[in-house]
Amino acid sequence: MTNVYLFDLDGTIIDPSIYHEIYDDVLSTIQQKQELSLVQIELEATNAGIRKNSKGRFDTAQLCKHFDLIEEYYDILGPKITTTDLANKEIIARMNKAVVAGKKIGIVSNSFTRTILLYIKRYKLPVDFIFSAEEAGYPKSDIRFWRQLIKVHRLSIDCLVIGNDPIDDIKVPEKVGFKGELV
Repeated sequence: MTNVYLFDLDGTIIDPSIYHEIYDDVLSTIQQKQELSLVQIELEATNAGIRKNSKGRFDTAQLCKHFDLIEEYYDILGPKITTTDLANKEIIARMNKAVVAGKKIGIVSNSFTRTILLYIKRYKLPVDFIFSAEEAGYPKSDIRFWRQLIKVHRLSIDCLVIGNDPIDDIKVPEKVGFKGELV
């Protein structure tokens, strides 16, 4: 019987379209604050190892962190979180049902801890703990993320990972013995 449910954030609990909505504002802010062209931003981000997603875009938080503009990032993202309904209500209902059933709830994410906390506050998510790639030092696609999670939160392998990515949320966690559910 599974006692710990581990929910992915972006794409599972939260609609990640918010990052698409803020992308141009983030790039514009970087251009203005760093006095760089888009080509220069792309070159510097690529050289720093910041990868593009499947839509050909850089992670906005990673970009701002690299350019030392994290406060500016949250000045853009924060108001969007508070004014836009991004939550997957079915997933949140499932989280609440799991809490009523006495399950422990965790959020596992590649997002920054600060971002996760903003969503928890906005949607009053019933979470016992969070674990981010920032905290782990590895992305969810790396088995070391999951090993760190087990160590830090003293988890047994009796966990269910619920997420939208077949690799990050299913295949890799299965390597440490977790069960996975693709949503």
